[in-house]
Amino acid sequence: MSTQSKAIFQRACTDDKLTWSTELEKLAIGYLKMLDIILSTPDPLTAYECAAIASGLAHFAVNVGWISHHSYQALVANAKHVRAQAMGKWAGQTVFVKAGAVAAPATTH
Repeated sequence: MSTQSKAIFQRACTDDKLTWSTELEKLAIGYLKMLDIILSTPDPLTAYECAAIASGLAHFAVNVGWISHHSYQALVANAKHVRAQAMGKWAGQTVFVKAGAVAAPATTH
Protein backbone atom coordinates (compact mmCIF):
# COMPACT_ATOMS: atom_id res chain seq x y z
CA MET A 1 0.00 0.00 0.00
CA SER A 2 1.40 3.37 -0.97
CA THR A 3 2.21 6.05 1.56
CA GLN A 4 -0.32 8.32 -0.17
CA SER A 5 -3.10 5.72 0.16
CA LYS A 6 -2.27 5.26 3.85
CA ALA A 7 -2.44 9.03 4.35
CA ILE A 8 -5.83 9.23 2.61
CA PHE A 9 -7.22 6.42 4.78
CA GLN A 10 -5.67 7.99 7.89
CA ARG A 11 -7.39 11.32 7.11
CA ALA A 12 -10.68 9.50 6.52
CA CYS A 13 -10.25 8.10 10.03
CA THR A 14 -10.07 11.72 11.26
CA ASP A 15 -6.36 11.24 11.89
CA ASP A 16 -6.87 8.79 14.76
CA LYS A 17 -3.64 6.91 15.40
CA LEU A 18 -3.71 3.64 13.49
CA THR A 19 -1.54 0.61 14.08
CA TRP A 20 -0.87 -0.55 10.54
CA SER A 21 -0.83 -4.28 9.90
CA THR A 22 -1.00 -6.26 6.69
CA GLU A 23 -4.66 -6.94 7.37
CA LEU A 24 -5.54 -3.28 7.99
CA GLU A 25 -3.63 -2.28 4.84
CA LYS A 26 -5.66 -4.77 2.78
CA LEU A 27 -8.89 -3.53 4.34
CA ALA A 28 -7.91 0.10 3.63
CA ILE A 29 -7.14 -0.79 0.00
CA GLY A 30 -10.59 -2.37 -0.31
CA TYR A 31 -12.29 0.61 1.33
CA LEU A 32 -10.55 3.10 -0.96
CA LYS A 33 -11.30 0.94 -4.01
CA MET A 34 -15.01 0.98 -3.14
CA LEU A 35 -14.92 4.79 -2.95
CA ASP A 36 -13.18 4.91 -6.32
CA ILE A 37 -15.85 2.69 -7.86
CA ILE A 38 -18.61 4.85 -6.36
CA LEU A 39 -17.19 7.92 -8.06
CA SER A 40 -16.58 6.26 -11.42
CA THR A 41 -19.57 3.94 -11.89
CA PRO A 42 -22.16 4.73 -14.54
CA ASP A 43 -24.74 2.85 -12.45
CA PRO A 44 -26.42 4.28 -9.31
CA LEU A 45 -27.16 0.81 -7.93
CA THR A 46 -23.44 0.01 -7.96
CA ALA A 47 -22.74 3.27 -6.12
CA TYR A 48 -25.11 2.20 -3.31
CA GLU A 49 -23.67 -1.32 -3.19
CA CYS A 50 -20.09 -0.06 -2.96
CA ALA A 51 -21.01 2.42 -0.22
CA ALA A 52 -22.55 -0.46 1.73
CA ILE A 53 -19.41 -2.56 1.22
CA ALA A 54 -17.17 0.32 2.37
CA SER A 55 -19.33 0.76 5.48
CA GLY A 56 -19.21 -3.00 6.08
CA LEU A 57 -15.41 -2.98 5.91
CA ALA A 58 -15.33 -0.18 8.50
CA HIS A 59 -17.74 -2.15 10.69
CA PHE A 60 -15.50 -5.21 10.50
CA ALA A 61 -12.40 -3.14 11.32
CA VAL A 62 -13.96 -1.67 14.46
CA ASN A 63 -15.29 -5.05 15.60
CA VAL A 64 -11.86 -6.70 15.41
CA GLY A 65 -10.20 -3.73 17.11
CA TRP A 66 -8.18 -2.38 14.18
CA ILE A 67 -9.78 1.09 14.38
CA SER A 68 -11.55 3.12 17.04
CA HIS A 69 -15.29 3.69 17.13
CA HIS A 70 -14.59 7.31 16.24
CA SER A 71 -12.71 6.21 13.11
CA TYR A 72 -15.52 3.81 12.26
CA GLN A 73 -18.07 6.62 12.40
CA ALA A 74 -15.83 8.82 10.27
CA LEU A 75 -15.32 6.12 7.63
CA VAL A 76 -19.06 5.42 7.37
CA ALA A 77 -19.83 9.15 7.13
CA ASN A 78 -17.14 9.50 4.45
CA ALA A 79 -18.61 6.63 2.40
CA LYS A 80 -22.07 8.23 2.63
CA HIS A 81 -20.63 11.59 1.58
CA VAL A 82 -18.88 10.06 -1.45
CA ARG A 83 -22.07 8.21 -2.37
CA ALA A 84 -24.12 11.42 -2.12
CA GLN A 85 -21.57 13.24 -4.25
CA ALA A 86 -21.71 10.52 -6.91
CA MET A 87 -25.51 10.41 -6.87
CA GLY A 88 -25.50 14.01 -8.07
CA LYS A 89 -24.76 12.62 -11.54
CA TRP A 90 -28.29 11.29 -11.67
CA ALA A 91 -30.09 14.19 -9.96
CA GLY A 92 -33.40 14.94 -11.67
CA GLN A 93 -33.17 11.90 -13.92
CA THR A 94 -35.29 8.81 -14.08
CA VAL A 95 -32.98 5.85 -13.68
CA PHE A 96 -33.98 2.46 -15.02
CA VAL A 97 -32.53 -0.67 -13.46
CA LYS A 98 -32.45 -3.84 -15.53
CA ALA A 99 -34.72 -6.64 -14.40
CA GLY A 100 -32.79 -9.05 -12.21
CA ALA A 101 -30.16 -6.46 -11.28
CA VAL A 102 -30.99 -6.98 -7.62
CA ALA A 103 -30.73 -10.66 -6.83
CA ALA A 104 -32.42 -12.40 -3.94
CA PRO A 105 -30.26 -14.66 -1.80
CA ALA A 106 -29.98 -18.21 -3.14
CA THR A 107 -30.60 -19.68 0.30
CA THR A 108 -33.00 -18.92 3.10
CA HIS A 109 -32.18 -18.95 6.80
